[in-house]
Amino acid sequence: SGGRIRFGWWLERFPGLGIEGEFVGLGKTTEDFFSQSTGTPSLARPFFNALAGREDAELVAFPNVLSGSVATQVSSQLNGAAFRFRKQKCCSSGCGYSEFCCQTVPTSSRLDGTLGYRFWELQESLQVTERLTSLQTANNPGSFVISDQFETRNQFNGAELGFLWQGRRGWWSLDALMRVGIGNVHQTVTINGHTT
Repeated sequence: SGGRIRFGWWLERFPGLGIEGEFVGLGKTTEDFFSQSTGTPSLARPFFNALAGREDAELVAFPNVLSGSVATQVSSQLNGAAFRFRKQKCCSSGCGYSEFCCQTVPTSSRLDGTLGYRFWELQESLQVTERLTSLQTANNPGSFVISDQFETRNQFNGAELGFLWQGRRGWWSLDALMRVGIGNVHQTVTINGHTT
């Protein structure tokens, strides 16, 4: 779920020139996963082992060795904003004949150009928490809490160029919009982890 707010004004002192802006926001999406085992059935968390160069798995629960639980939370959020100038390039109006009404109807068309600034931001995170208890109390007793956290942020800043065409004929209308954003994406990754 989310929403978009647009607003704009035509400048009276500069005919055919206006300013407009918008904000787009999607609600933060979160997904959770939880699983636990006393050792049966076996439970393991997959990961890519960079040292071995292959897929691997870390035990969370295994018969007569380990009992434990694993909790995972994933979140994602997207926001954006823009500010632009809008200039009327050309327009026309008149009357045309409508087959539906069997009479003349008003017609119009206009072409506007826009130039401005665009911002987008995508934030995502992944957090995994394991709580492990050794079942080998004689040789390897103890409990462990393992936490891994990954956060990413992608920010786009750039110039935006666009064209908007609007056509009207009686009750009918057609709008066409094209926008191109040219800029840079700044990527940030934060990785944290600890074992107790």
